Amino acid sequence: RNIDKVDLKKARRYGMAEEARDGRIKYTYGGVVFIYDPKTRREVTSYASADNLVGGTTGTKFADPIVLKEHEWDGDWDRQFEKSHHDLMKEHARIVLASNDDKSKAKYTS
Repeated sequence: RNIDKVDLKKARRYGMAEEARDGRIKYTYGGVVFIYDPKTRREVTSYASADNLVGGTTGTKFADPIVLKEHEWDGDWDRQFEKSHHDLMKEHARIVLASNDDKSKAKYTS
């Protein structure tokens, strides 16, 4: 029936499954109904969903994608990142050294 295997795979994976006649499975996905025969592991037919034609929703309905604006970086953003990372590492090292120094000065009593 010239059904694209990718479409059938998506319908089987993400669509709504229902039992059909003769042990077949009816998958509804993206407004299309796929009939699949698990015994022969083949698709039987596909057609547009009647619910989808009258404005209803069947299977999965896709939301419009969210398009993000491209962030504009300064020309030297990599140097800015490197400098901020270097400053953070220096601050981390200072804290670790101060912490170790405090531990060595502390007197532990039991």
